[in-house]
Amino acid sequence: MSVHPRQKADELFGVLSLASSLLLVLSLLSYSGLDPSISVSSSTQQYFNYVGKVGALVSDFLFQTLGFSAFFLPLPLLLIGYQKIRSRTLEYPLIKFLGLCLTIITFSTGLSLLNVQVPEEVNFSSGGIFGLLISHFVLRYFNELGSLVLVGTLLIISLMLSTRFSIYAILDWISNHNWSILSTSAKRYTQWRTRKKKYKKPSLSKSISTEVLSQKEIMQNHSFFQHTTPT
Repeated sequence: MSVHPRQKADELFGVLSLASSLLLVLSLLSYSGLDPSISVSSSTQQYFNYVGKVGALVSDFLFQTLGFSAFFLPLPLLLIGYQKIRSRTLEYPLIKFLGLCLTIITFSTGLSLLNVQVPEEVNFSSGGIFGLLISHFVLRYFNELGSLVLVGTLLIISLMLSTRFSIYAILDWISNHNWSILSTSAKRYTQWRTRKKKYKKPSLSKSISTEVLSQKEIMQNHSFFQHTTPT
């Protein structure tokens, strides 16, 4: 079975894309604020990053500019690599690319607006430089609450553009889902609690106090009969 040169080229491109995605994930996960990079000057040449010097430079640049939103970047490389190996065409690539860019920007801005704290050993903010600049601009015109509403709306729109996320599908799933199992479980739990209270054994302290009280009553009755009995 012969393989078309175009298919072979797609497979090669797909393998390179998957490898790039894996290297990018490794470099981001193994980021260290002690590695020599653009923002860190050090005389040592030892790198803790799994991808070495290249991984340290790339991860530092991405975290400095995008913050934690940099973790979105391996996803399109992974998707493109899979589609190319399977010889499938990516539907609406331009719209998905714009949606991904909007997702990264809004997510970085949201992290900066919420002032998400980062560990002390890292050298970047949660939203990166882009998040800080855009959040500062948005706060000037919309204030804090209005900015969060605006960014949240844009984030939902970006997900609708870049993924199959659909509000209608979620509402349809909620309306068609069988929620009787939850009410049944709650009813059974209530019945179990009622039976447990009904057949609950008395505690040890209560049993001891009841026994002591019974002994006192017996002694009082005994002394009463002793006094009333004629000599």
